Order: sequence, then C-alpha cells, then structure tokens
Amino acid sequence: MVRTYQNGVLVLLALFSQNSYASSIGSNPANPVIALLKMTLALALVLGLLWAFTTLLKRFQSPSFQAKSGLQLISSYSLGQREKLVVMQVGEEQLLLGVTSSAISKLHVLPVPLNLENTSDTRSFKKTLNAALNREISA
Repeated sequence: MVRTYQNGVLVLLALFSQNSYASSIGSNPANPVIALLKMTLALALVLGLLWAFTTLLKRFQSPSFQAKSGLQLISSYSLGQREKLVVMQVGEEQLLLGVTSSAISKLHVLPVPLNLENTSDTRSFKKTLNAALNREISA
C-alpha cells in the first residue's frame, strides 16, 4: 500500500517537473484545458496527502487515551449556550464542575459516586432527536 503511494507521488512529481513546465511556457501559448488539468491534479495531490497524514495520525494515536489518563466524563448538563455542569471521574472521586467559555470551576466533590449505568432514563442523542422530530411531524 505504501509502495502504491510512492509510485503515485513519483508520477505526479514527473508531471509537475520544472523542466516540462518551463518548456511548455516558452514554446506554446497557455492552453486553459492543460492549466485546469494541472491545477486539478495538484489539488488531488494535496488532498491525497492530507488524507494520508490524517489516517496515519489516527492509526498511531492511542485509542484508549481517555482511560489511561484517569479522567472520564460521567455526565453533562447544558445550562445555556456556553455554560454546562459536568460530572468527571478523577481517580476514585467524582467532581461536579461548572464549565463556561472562560473558566472551569470545581463546584462540589460528590460523597457518593453517581451510577448512571443502571438507570433506564438515559437516552442517546439520536433517540431523543428522533422522538422530538416524530412528535413535531405528527403534531
């Protein structure tokens, strides 16, 4: 797979070599179709390199970074456009934090940890959105 990328890069570099570009400018008037083709190929090359680098970063990034750091988001409640309450698990204790656009404040240390796994009231965003849309459509 890496070999295919290397061959593709070599072909594109050969197409965009300085000698062929200089000779085409000096000998022939600019053809708009060729200029558009070169620009399209250059854009495809840049987008391909961007895609390759992002996939490499995703592959080498640790998927369990959140679990390794000892921090875990337990619950979040939005209070406004830029304010929310957050319950974070930090080691053995849970903290109630107030989060705004300019600061994060510790509001309380919970004496008894929240256990949200056994509550049947928790719903995913997708389910909540679908329920709201169904009520809106049927009304």
